[in-house]
Amino acid sequence: MKIIFSGPECSGKSTLSTWLAKELDGYLCPEYAREYLSKNQGNYSFHEIEIIGRKQKKNWCKKNNESTLIMDTDFLVLKIWSDWKFKTCSKFIEQEWKNQQFDLYFLCKPDIPWEYDKLRESKNERNKLYQKYVLELNKKNISYTILEGSLERRKQKIKAILDNQILSH
Repeated sequence: MKIIFSGPECSGKSTLSTWLAKELDGYLCPEYAREYLSKNQGNYSFHEIEIIGRKQKKNWCKKNNESTLIMDTDFLVLKIWSDWKFKTCSKFIEQEWKNQQFDLYFLCKPDIPWEYDKLRESKNERNKLYQKYVLELNKKNISYTILEGSLERRKQKIKAILDNQILSH
């Protein structure tokens, strides 16, 4: 089972994906962008988003045979980030977004308090960016679950979706 957590900065993706990986004894594939940007003090160019995307894909593919793979980001994050920051997106990221495969998709709503992090840069745009996620997911007719509210409420919703998924198989 492949599970994706997506959404704007500081919306709970890392917290929830880490929790779920432990909960399900699954493999967590962390967001590579954080590692990459930390090495570069947060400085990057348009072309580096594709470098990040290629490494993220490589990390996913290494673990593709895991029975439960929990992904703390996806190509939609890279697409929206690139479009927002540089007003364009690489063909590679566009193609990977188009072909992305998963079993469950969780979209994290940025209705939780902002936490400062030297790598974050869109504090005041989180809701606007969130609307771009909704638009893109709806445009591709992707089935997704919105996670909102408290951490506990989000966890309960995830558990309910997983219970439902197991019952339907």
